[in-house]
Amino acid sequence: MVSGARCAAGAHCRALRRSTRLLALAVAVALVLLAVPARAAAGQPGRALPDHARSAAVAPAARVRQTPLGDPVTVTLNAFTPSLPKPDDTLTITGDLANATDHQITGSHLGVHVGDGGEVTGHTEPVAAVVPGETLPFTFKVPVSALNLRGAGDYTLTLALAGSSGGSRLGQLRVRLPWYPPGTQGKPLDVAAVWPVTDTPHEEAVSLGEGDAAQPVFRDDELAREFADGGRLHQVVAVAAGLPVTWTVDPALLDEAQGMAGGYRVANTPDSGSPQDSVPGTGDTVASSWLTAIRGAVKDGSVVALPYADPDLASIARQGADTGPLATLLHDSVSLGETTAARTLRTSVRDDVAWPYAGALDTGIAALAKKLGSTVLLASGQGLSTGASEPKVSIGGGATALVGDPAIDSVLTRSPAGAGDVASARQEILGDLLSAERDAPDGPGGLLVVPPRQMSASTAQALAAALKAAQGAGWAKVVGLNGIANASPTPRAASDTASTVDGTASTVDGTASTASGTSDEVPLASSASGEGPTASGAPGEASMASGAPDGASTASAAPGGLGPVSGRAPATPAIPVAIAPTRPTVSATSSNPPTSSAPATSPVSVSVSADKTPTASVGPPESYPQALRGSELSADDLHAVAAIEPDLDTLSLVLSAPARTTDAVHRGMLRAVSTGWRVDAVSGDTGSETSYTKGVRAYVDKSITSVRLLPKLGTVTMAGNSASIPVTVANGLQQPLSGLELRVTSSASDRVTIGNPTTAVRAAAEANHTVQVRAQAHANGPVQVTAQLYTTANDRPWGSPITFQVRVSKISPLAIGVIAGGVLLAFLAGAFKMRQARRRQAPDGPGPDGSGPGAAGSSPGGPFPDGETPKGPAPEDKD
Repeated sequence: MVSGARCAAGAHCRALRRSTRLLALAVAVALVLLAVPARAAAGQPGRALPDHARSAAVAPAARVRQTPLGDPVTVTLNAFTPSLPKPDDTLTITGDLANATDHQITGSHLGVHVGDGGEVTGHTEPVAAVVPGETLPFTFKVPVSALNLRGAGDYTLTLALAGSSGGSRLGQLRVRLPWYPPGTQGKPLDVAAVWPVTDTPHEEAVSLGEGDAAQPVFRDDELAREFADGGRLHQVVAVAAGLPVTWTVDPALLDEAQGMAGGYRVANTPDSGSPQDSVPGTGDTVASSWLTAIRGAVKDGSVVALPYADPDLASIARQGADTGPLATLLHDSVSLGETTAARTLRTSVRDDVAWPYAGALDTGIAALAKKLGSTVLLASGQGLSTGASEPKVSIGGGATALVGDPAIDSVLTRSPAGAGDVASARQEILGDLLSAERDAPDGPGGLLVVPPRQMSASTAQALAAALKAAQGAGWAKVVGLNGIANASPTPRAASDTASTVDGTASTVDGTASTASGTSDEVPLASSASGEGPTASGAPGEASMASGAPDGASTASAAPGGLGPVSGRAPATPAIPVAIAPTRPTVSATSSNPPTSSAPATSPVSVSVSADKTPTASVGPPESYPQALRGSELSADDLHAVAAIEPDLDTLSLVLSAPARTTDAVHRGMLRAVSTGWRVDAVSGDTGSETSYTKGVRAYVDKSITSVRLLPKLGTVTMAGNSASIPVTVANGLQQPLSGLELRVTSSASDRVTIGNPTTAVRAAAEANHTVQVRAQAHANGPVQVTAQLYTTANDRPWGSPITFQVRVSKISPLAIGVIAGGVLLAFLAGAFKMRQARRRQAPDGPGPDGSGPGAAGSSPGGPFPDGETPKGPAPEDKD
């Protein structure tokens, strides 16, 4: 019995130990699995989404979720005021509560938390019953004084819906709350904001009409909507009016607006190359108003003119296409962009700034920018040895790279879908700006903001509102691009970064706790340029862009940031460029200043040039981000554009005013290599650039083939020694022909010779011209005659020749004399017979009985009556 009991007890103990070991192993495996996604998210950037496609990653109708997954109630924000509260202000938060369960929620209330602190007592609002499937609006107010905010810093305010049973969380909304109380010491942060005014090309290379009456043809009428009230371009200009931002414009867009204002047409069949296949456009008035608005907005401001049509420097450099025709076009695009922007905007502009797609650099891209005369490059940190840790670095050759702030960029790449989302984005930007100001309060550093190239109207609203509020509060100063380019910023390596709140210094790591202790937000990946987003999505991370050792510029939303975003691109491998951690976000509680530890990331070693500007090396072409390669213009795309130039050269030889046509086609070729096509490619429209290029090619080809010889039908017969043979030249161009001559040859010069074998051709616009070719016949028989147009400039054939047959029916002089004599004899014989007949019918007077010729009733000069004969002897024939 004892031994059996011991055996049973031992077996039980062994089973218990095995279960314990298995449980420990399962826990360890679970921890490893949880750690892997976090590391993967931190080390792998999301797929780069450029320009407005990145901004459009959130569908326009979608709302950014503010409630962690699993909460029964979704809380959305409609308004948050004031954006930068003062001590005696009252915060007002309005929004909606949506019950996602199948049962009614009652007995709940709204309360606020600051950072990871508890609910602010004495300031809660009861909530009526929330019916399943319905939305309940709310308004919550709380005095700022009740929040017990301490030193200046970026706080996180959490509005939570709590239940009656133990205060369990039912839903929450987090908003960044920058706090800068009166008396705070610090030097205003210089903020240079690039303000892009660009779009995908719309104008084709063709126009209807000639001279001043010519009307450009557009492939669509989308710009009419963009320029109108509420349109993207209308809002982008309107919200920044009065702000000293750096307007960064595509001169081709200004050109399109100018063309629309003067009257334009929209193609029935886009890119057909036929100007006649079009209808009048409808946006002349809104285009004119938009031009007036942007001229007023940029007056006395800083304006950067991108090269005309914003060519995709990255694609061109990486495909090795910066030679031949494209090299000439790119060189001309800089001066053309400067003159177009200055003339249209009626102000001075600078043309020494290059903006590679997504701000990514490699040695080839940097070399191409240098060839174009660009001394300043707008960058994201991708491809730089310093990453995004420095706002200004020297990259050699007299060039400087200005690096956009990655934390703010992670906000700008999300397109707010409504007023509440704009308010959330505005608060995030303000929080990031204040964190930057707190990082180095006594240093002369600055910060560069680079939105997406085609930022949405709501993104523009959020950024403009944040810049105006920060500048109005006195802790930020909006400056032109030179405010950063000419600065000598204090390096902000992550290991040295400290945040001061209420005089207490504390280093900040890359994580921050939320009111509930966790963060369920998954931010949209982004890069500092606003075009190539990369992000880490580990739960609980602060809103920051940190430099991963593999060079991926990562970013995640702070506890007060926007929630999960639909349409987030899949993660892609990072490029091997070392990037130092950048500015983190401070999270503060209501009772204690924010504290944290330094990040465990090794700082980047930064060299400093003689002018105190850090020096960075640029990565080789193979380091270019893989995520950006899929949207590049291919070698075939660029070759198709370059191949237009030889045919354009040929066409220009026969035009009376070739400059008009060559200029229009060259502008079309530049639009065909625009960076805007990469926006379309990322958003799924991969055929736009190809279609546009085919349209430019079709216009040139149709222009060439519209000048031709009309064929002759049948055989031309020559019945004599000489004749004029008509040959018709058709001119389908909208301007007169020049520089062409007609050459006609005979296959048998012993039968037919050509009197004018070479004749200059002059044909009016859209008209046919007939050349009279003189021919001399020498012998009977058929002869082949060939007519061919030639260009006088280079003596080359134009178009196809026409060949027709000439048949000669030549008659000898003897035969002509015999025929003429026969005709004469026949004429004389006829005349003799007529005379004889008249003599026989001459009147002799009436007979004795009144009959006879001349009697009444006879026909004068007529024949005798039938059956009668003359009486008496016949008159004597005196002949």
